[in-house]
Amino acid sequence: MSLQSALIFLGFICIFHLVGGVVVGLYLRQVRRGGSWSEFPRLVWGAAAGGLPMVIGASTFMDAGMPYLVAVEMVVFVAAIFSVVFFPEAFLESFRSPQVARVAFSGVFIVVGAVVAVLAFREGTFMVVLFGMVFVGVGALIFVPALKALFKP
Repeated sequence: MSLQSALIFLGFICIFHLVGGVVVGLYLRQVRRGGSWSEFPRLVWGAAAGGLPMVIGASTFMDAGMPYLVAVEMVVFVAAIFSVVFFPEAFLESFRSPQVARVAFSGVFIVVGAVVAVLAFREGTFMVVLFGMVFVGVGALIFVPALKALFKP
């Protein structure tokens, strides 16, 4: 596996590490504030969503002779957990609006589409470039109105 392919794969699986880490962090934050253990399945889901891709990534990167990328995976997962557990509540409240979710989701669409388009352009595959540009377009159509609504006074 080339370094470029490994970094693209790392970027993809880090999305799952971030989502799983945030869910685990929200659960631990609730327990730390004296909440109940009743939502234990949330902890299991977050650990699975972040941990299972880590196992896949670890085996892939170790086979490719890139153990440092396994360390990057672990740092991303643990950093997501600790960020949510220890950040001030007022800071996290600002991320709970639907506009922020739309901006984040569409931003991922734009970045993934741009990366796919650039890599496919280098290979000369027109249909894949077109596919990547569709991702960029859809992401932009969602991103711009959501960003306007987010900054509307």
